[in-house]
Amino acid sequence: MDDTANPFTPSFGSRPPFLVGRDGTLGEIQKALQAGPKHPGFASLLLGPRGTGKTTLLLEACEQAEAAGWVACKADALVPNADASLHQALLDVTLDQIDALQPPDKRTVSGLQAGPLSASWDNLPAPQRSSRRLQRALGELADLVAAQGGAGVLAVVDEFHNLRAQDASVIASAIQQLAKDQDKPVALLGAGLAHVEHTLLPHKGFTFFQRCKRHRILNLSLLEAKQAISVPLDDGGMRLDDDLLCRAAVATNGYPYAIQSFGFHLWEATHQGAAIDAAGVDQAIEHMDDDMTANVLVPIWDRLTPKSRDFLAAMSADDGPSRVADVAARLGATPNLVNNYRRRLIDEGVISAVGYGLVDFANDRIKEAAREHQAELDAFRTGSK
Repeated sequence: MDDTANPFTPSFGSRPPFLVGRDGTLGEIQKALQAGPKHPGFASLLLGPRGTGKTTLLLEACEQAEAAGWVACKADALVPNADASLHQALLDVTLDQIDALQPPDKRTVSGLQAGPLSASWDNLPAPQRSSRRLQRALGELADLVAAQGGAGVLAVVDEFHNLRAQDASVIASAIQQLAKDQDKPVALLGAGLAHVEHTLLPHKGFTFFQRCKRHRILNLSLLEAKQAISVPLDDGGMRLDDDLLCRAAVATNGYPYAIQSFGFHLWEATHQGAAIDAAGVDQAIEHMDDDMTANVLVPIWDRLTPKSRDFLAAMSADDGPSRVADVAARLGATPNLVNNYRRRLIDEGVISAVGYGLVDFANDRIKEAAREHQAELDAFRTGSK
């Protein structure tokens, strides 16, 4: 084995050397950007469970857009209640891009902080003033980009699920005014956890985002998982026979983070002298399971509501797939209520629909946690009698 650096990247936001299974989504995004503001995908959101590669896909889409002449203004939504606002961060990035294209001494409107224009803004509510500033900056940047032969401006928001209502209002108002009302090439691309459909998007301040094109970022197929594992290994001089490759791909369940974790541990062990055999693959799978539990499943479980945990606990009584009707009966809940939780848990990547009226756990570790939760519920009920 040579000393080539490990190509697998089991850390959130890191880009693997080989991206597989996302060509369709990337193609849709680029097609929407080429079509312009009237295209429904000109404002798009990448939504999926933790660890499915949303940030990786976001970065790849940005890189492709920049290659096609777009200028990206990227900001990460901070944790809720953080002091810094996302719209201010996006404004700062936009002004930096204006500086890069045009020296500050030649800047027109965006940098003004005083004078009649600023004074007139003082009579507006704070969100409207912020929206006007961001709108003018993005508009000026779009004009500069167009004047220099570029395609437009792409506003990029990662960790979209952390977006606050005021930030949402400011960003949505600015982009809607520019793209929809003024037909300027100012597009939006965001990425976040799928639960925003039930938590943030119903909020009245998120009307603009409710109309965004939503791309579901799901697990890879078995064939795609095999490619994601085998190509970096082959490029590094390592080769798994097809049986071992299939075993590894099945163990990852097509989960991008799991694929990167498995590959990383197998690579490390092999470069430390371990054989590329069944025992080595099984050891890498064990390490992958530990990583998935600590970095994906525990955070997901901690974020679940008590009712969602109760739903999973009711499922855990079954050895295989659960009938949704049985889950409803165990919970004493109406079918409509149970179906709401079913949809949310599927969006979270915790369970999967496996047939008409059937659901199953997406991972055995989540099932173990659900059974432990059920045991705690049973113990509490017994002790309270």
